[in-house]
Amino acid sequence: QTLIQFNGNLSSWWTNIVIGLLTFMFIAVQSVLAARRKRRRRVQGPTAGEVATATRHRRRSWVIAAAAVVGLAALALVFARMQSPAAGSAGTAGSDHCAPKPYRQDLSESMVQGGAAIVYERNGGPRCVDEVYAIYPDGLIVGDDGINRIEKPATIEEVGELLGGTRDLGWFTAEMYNTWHDPCGQCYGYYITVSDQGETKTVRGVDGGTDAPAEYWQVVSLIKAIIPTFEASP
Repeated sequence: QTLIQFNGNLSSWWTNIVIGLLTFMFIAVQSVLAARRKRRRRVQGPTAGEVATATRHRRRSWVIAAAAVVGLAALALVFARMQSPAAGSAGTAGSDHCAPKPYRQDLSESMVQGGAAIVYERNGGPRCVDEVYAIYPDGLIVGDDGINRIEKPATIEEVGELLGGTRDLGWFTAEMYNTWHDPCGQCYGYYITVSDQGETKTVRGVDGGTDAPAEYWQVVSLIKAIIPTFEASP
């Protein structure tokens, strides 16, 4: 996983593919060793029925192994295609691979200075989204995708519960830290800034991997449950 992430040119999905291949190889080797041990323990010669049964078992094992190889190869091909931009449409919305737009942390900072309690930025994905949301203590939620602007009213209690839940998940502790690796074509990059009780902290992450803290994705879920969505958003 570390080698794939530091490569910078491979999707984090390849972590799962490699783990699957290594698991398959381990099972295959283990099966061969187990069969050898069984033959060594056998004192008497096998009967005709035992030979037939063993033959069927071997054939079945080969069929399962072949199906596993085909399935892994198909999975690898699917993820490889997900990483390759469609001909003539690289970096456009709806293509297989998105050329991420620049992150707008200057806008996020201005929203925090304007009183926002939470600023949530999501970038990339299959539709090349570029969304920034600001959640204010009075319940106002504002979204900006670089073209359109949407608003949604929430209650002060809902915002308070969101901030309390975020703090309970350890947002202002060392357990919530920045992570980053080259995102896959279907993955999003995130910047989340939380300002509460005199503390302000920004944490960066990307989905499609296992490097970010589990609590980070719980915070993302809490935010997504309250913010509005753009019509073109996946």
